[in-house]
Amino acid sequence: MYTCVCPGLGLIFYPVPKNAGTSIRNILFELEEGRPYHDPANLFRIFGRPGPFLPVAVGNFTRIAILRDPVERFVSAFRNRVLQYGEINREVMRQRGVPEELPEKPDFGTFLGNLAEYRKIGQIAHHTNAQVFFLGKNPEFFDRLFSFSDLAPLRQLLSERAGRELSLPRLRTGEGTLDAESPSPEQVEMLKRLYAEDYLFMGKAGIPAASDD
Repeated sequence: MYTCVCPGLGLIFYPVPKNAGTSIRNILFELEEGRPYHDPANLFRIFGRPGPFLPVAVGNFTRIAILRDPVERFVSAFRNRVLQYGEINREVMRQRGVPEELPEKPDFGTFLGNLAEYRKIGQIAHHTNAQVFFLGKNPEFFDRLFSFSDLAPLRQLLSERAGRELSLPRLRTGEGTLDAESPSPEQVEMLKRLYAEDYLFMGKAGIPAASDD
């Protein structure tokens, strides 16, 4: 299951890796089940892991998703999956056929420049897939789309559906302390080309991208 169907709230949430999906699923689980989740596997079983876009329609349920600036999202994926969790290592590289001359602890430039090779590793591919991979290419499919940079409207919607004032869970911030250089202007342009369909989707949805400033 790739979506979070919430009958009690009348919502269907489409999660996207690195777009606050785990944090939002935590609060959805608690609102639907009446208790905090304890086991991540249980959370994923009930509220789904992000996966290829699969339209789900249940009655008049409101379909929602969160969009994030593609450059910021890619940098977050690098810091989280490469620096924090170390998901690129020699054993996995050998298993997946990643050239042995590539480093297992790449800097940002090396990672981006050899992304096609590093994406042979499942978790790297999963977290660097375009947002349209998870959401489809038609923003009109969704009833509400929210910006990662301003989740106040989502908090308001969930509060209205829950019938009480809610505070969204704090987003993961540990990766922000990790040592990773900011992308250069040339790298930003490379990422914009790589995620052109995400930028097009955001433009159609009326959600500005920070890297377009």
